[in-house]
Amino acid sequence: MSNNYRQPLYLKKRGKSNDIFLLIVEGRNTESLYFKKLKGLRGRGSSIRIEIESSDGGDIKKMLKNARQQIIKSKNKRDIRNVPLKKVYIVIDRDRFANTIDSGIGLQHLREGVASITAKEPIEIILSAPNFEYWYLLHFCDRKPNDSNKVIEMLEKHLKGNNILDAQQHYSKNEGETKKMLDKFLEITDIVKAIDNATKIANQYEDDKCDRFDRDPYTEVHNLIKILGLDKTNE
Repeated sequence: MSNNYRQPLYLKKRGKSNDIFLLIVEGRNTESLYFKKLKGLRGRGSSIRIEIESSDGGDIKKMLKNARQQIIKSKNKRDIRNVPLKKVYIVIDRDRFANTIDSGIGLQHLREGVASITAKEPIEIILSAPNFEYWYLLHFCDRKPNDSNKVIEMLEKHLKGNNILDAQQHYSKNEGETKKMLDKFLEITDIVKAIDNATKIANQYEDDKCDRFDRDPYTEVHNLIKILGLDKTNE
């Protein structure tokens, strides 16, 4: 696999009418609730269908197996979707692999999973490093903390500073707390700013010819949001 990751061509194109996309996300709350909330705000004019499924864990082999099974199932004429899935996106955090007992083995496991995806398979990995919360942080700034605890610390500071969290609150992945936080977060923050920040940082890594899996902090969530049209929340 080439050390210099280049953005796939299809990520530069938006979905078309009647396309169905499946998002397979790691956790039950953080990613899943975010995309569900954002999906609800993206406007009524789009006919793109987005399905969101939680894997409740980050085993890349299991997530890929599920993606392949869903693709095959969607091609069956009896499937309730009626049309095959256009693309399956697997949204994962780098720190889930890097923070194993042996981070080298963990990241190699991730690399091998990504390398197993053939050119004909409509599957794409959407990577964030060190965690998905870095995407949240980019709504406020373009800082580059490469430690997951530091990301949460900085994010919490911005959430409190913008009255999204109370002064005594802490960032939580609890379902109820996440829903409340996201309601305020999506109302106050500017997704275009986050996309611009993420793009700028990605371009810096491109210029430095940095390996995709060594990029930290880093996120590809902005690419996914653009192709799904989820940046058009006010239409």
